[in-house]
Amino acid sequence: MDMQAFLNTAVGRQMKAMAEKHVAERQTERQGYQEELSQLLAKGGTRTNIAQNRGETRFVNMEGVLSFYSVSDTGTVKDLKPLTMETFQSMDKLDQMRFKENFPAEYMAIEYGSFKQDLSKEFFEGAVVAINTDYMELELYLNRPTVVNEFEYHQNLEVSTAYDSFEDYKQGLTKELKTYRQDNSVEGRIERQNRISELQGKIKEIDSEVGSGE
Repeated sequence: MDMQAFLNTAVGRQMKAMAEKHVAERQTERQGYQEELSQLLAKGGTRTNIAQNRGETRFVNMEGVLSFYSVSDTGTVKDLKPLTMETFQSMDKLDQMRFKENFPAEYMAIEYGSFKQDLSKEFFEGAVVAINTDYMELELYLNRPTVVNEFEYHQNLEVSTAYDSFEDYKQGLTKELKTYRQDNSVEGRIERQNRISELQGKIKEIDSEVGSGE
């Protein structure tokens, strides 16, 4: 009996269905591994990364002062400045257009020469600390959810669920910021690289067994 004839029998059809089910399950498993691998690779390897957005100008609100900085080659904050009539003119045209799109009211005030900000001591103290800080850490900290009064912390689920504890809230340590720091620590990078190697091995094994499905 040739193979095609066998596959047309009840036993053959059953075996074929079982094989197809196994292949589909393994390919679904592979897809999950591939998605996790892509996420880990996007975070970088064990060495200091060259920032993919190096040289980018980014706008932040620090201590109530609209400011901007550029991302260094290694992803740290470089040249943080308050936005003023003078510093706006130092931006290149593309960054000025981006500013116009994101802050239309402030851009109009600059156009009419009426843009002003109060540059407090707190702003300058924060700016000094921010220089050479990992830019993602800075923005995660500045954009953390907060409440006006601390006693409202437990009443506001959106805020309280963003932190592991009230002590973390007082320090500005959101769950997201703590995870980012762990992922980018030496230990976190090594752990990530080990998982990357493990996933690559699993994907290769499935590809050898049933193909990639692509």
